[in-house]
Amino acid sequence: MAIKMYKITPDYTTKPGDTLRDSLESLSMTQAELAERMGITRKHASELLTGKSRITPQTANQLEFVLDVPAKYWLALQGQYDEFLEKTRQDEELANHVKYVKKFPYNAMAKNGFVPATKDRTEQLKNLLRFFRVSSFETFVDQTSQNPLLVGAFRSSAPKFDLDTFALHAWLQEGTILASKITTHQFNANLLNEKLPEFRALVQLTNPRDFMPKLQVLAASVGIAVVAVPELPKSRVSGATRWLSPFPKAIIELSFRHKSHDSFWFTFFHELGHLVLHNKIPFFSVNRSYGQTIEEQQADAWATNILIPKKDWHAFITSHNTTNQPIDEAVIIAFSKKIQTHPDIILGRLQNAGILDYSQFSTMRVHYHWSSEKND
Repeated sequence: MAIKMYKITPDYTTKPGDTLRDSLESLSMTQAELAERMGITRKHASELLTGKSRITPQTANQLEFVLDVPAKYWLALQGQYDEFLEKTRQDEELANHVKYVKKFPYNAMAKNGFVPATKDRTEQLKNLLRFFRVSSFETFVDQTSQNPLLVGAFRSSAPKFDLDTFALHAWLQEGTILASKITTHQFNANLLNEKLPEFRALVQLTNPRDFMPKLQVLAASVGIAVVAVPELPKSRVSGATRWLSPFPKAIIELSFRHKSHDSFWFTFFHELGHLVLHNKIPFFSVNRSYGQTIEEQQADAWATNILIPKKDWHAFITSHNTTNQPIDEAVIIAFSKKIQTHPDIILGRLQNAGILDYSQFSTMRVHYHWSSEKND
């Protein structure tokens, strides 16, 4: 009696050889007879039954004629069993390396939506492999063990600055994933310079829900993907500039780390300055202590002068030094209107220059916080 099986849902642990043996028994067919009818050696038939030999497309077709069971059934059975074996092998391998997960701030990554939330260490490791888009633990280690401090120009306040490079790797990866979803034109430095007034005009907007979409569209038009990614614990990062290779597309990734309007825009223009001034070199801003390298000083100066034109700033300061007129909120607001920027940009510059104390006029400063919808 023939066995008709066209749709199956076998247990993944079922060995194809066991099913083959059951089929022989139902037909009262011996192993030797199977070999003879298939035109194979008895040794090969024995290896099929014990699992030493896999069921190939040729074997499946032979079994279809001999046992009247469709070839696709045997191929599916072999494929499912192979998948089970590979999954078992991978689970065992990953289980031996779950301690590596502790290097990453997994809970914070899950909270921010980088990876699925789970307490199972093996699942966490699998999720990290998917997140970093690598196929094996060895490749994962090779990629994440690289120190990003060696890739670009970082700045920190002291040599012993506590920076978690694994957290930074994760932050950068999330930025790369988000940037890959943004369609941009090819990077065009000349067009970028032409559109600087449009970038600067966005500074007057204070709600990220208003200015981020506009900023992303404007940046995409000149070949830049702008993304915002929450800072992870000890990543210490405010912003990063890098290039997607081999495509002529730049990424500016921002964290809203200091959660203030003036800091966000200064960081953005600082990173933009690297694109204008420096030839396709990655730069990372890991805290607010700038000026560690010539390139950082150049980007700082460029951003400063874009936000507040040098001539206007000089005239403003000279006027108040000459008249000894105190700088209060009204003066700051008046100057901001004159040069068409937001008052807290002026306030931040005055405080950074030591002209005002950081505690003064704090109500003028616009603050942000991350919510479940990213920006708020």
